[in-house]
Amino acid sequence: MTDNNILDLLSLADDKYISESFPQAKRAPVFTLRRVYALAASVCVIATAAMAGILIPSLSNDLPSLNLPEDKPLEYGLKFGPGDGVNDFFNPAVCAYKSDTNIFEMDNVTLRFYFGYIIPDYATIEYLLETTVNVPTFDIYFEGAYYTGSGENLYDYEYSEKFLVRTSDMNLISEEYRVTEVYNEEPRYIQELVFNHSEILSIPQELFKGEYGMIYFRISGVDLHGSVAGFIKKTGGSVHFGYDKIGSKIVIYKPSDWVKQHSK
Repeated sequence: MTDNNILDLLSLADDKYISESFPQAKRAPVFTLRRVYALAASVCVIATAAMAGILIPSLSNDLPSLNLPEDKPLEYGLKFGPGDGVNDFFNPAVCAYKSDTNIFEMDNVTLRFYFGYIIPDYATIEYLLETTVNVPTFDIYFEGAYYTGSGENLYDYEYSEKFLVRTSDMNLISEEYRVTEVYNEEPRYIQELVFNHSEILSIPQELFKGEYGMIYFRISGVDLHGSVAGFIKKTGGSVHFGYDKIGSKIVIYKPSDWVKQHSK
């Protein structure tokens, strides 16, 4: 699919419902003057009712005219199925998100984000801090990648600046940020991540620059165990989602669903 195909696909949301319809006027029989006055009065009443009862509500409710997809719950990174192939996490710093809806006003895109560090059953927090990983502070932030619409490469994106939510002064390797793996035994795979910590965060409106793109939620901090002799080791994790901008609305998709949406 070329860039023009993608842009044409997105433009259908606006073009599909932009049409004008004028009923054909039929030649009326000859009326008496009284009937003409009565007919004119009826037309005025009908027109007024149409304006008040049909036109105004349609302007205040822009969902049909925007050709938005079906609104549905959004969840990613919390539960897994046998086909997901999640048997282990190479990076134990993990993130996830959840929402009751996937359609938002542009200035109020708010999701619940989960983040933390997987503490395995065979280790304690104290053991990890002493021997393996120690991240006393870490940044919580957003980054974005949006399609520029220039060139013929489908992946012609520009990246936004970092939007810092806050810096946590609590160690990432702690009970507050503990993440526990829940396994299915037969077949054996990770079926759920249980996060001790979650926050409801609003995504900066400045990240939604293009007609569509990706938003990344990240955590990152310096690991004291790996930072020696001038070398700085960072430990962190991230999760992302795709978005489409349709009028004043933002539609959020899980990564795989977003790819499907733009591969039609």
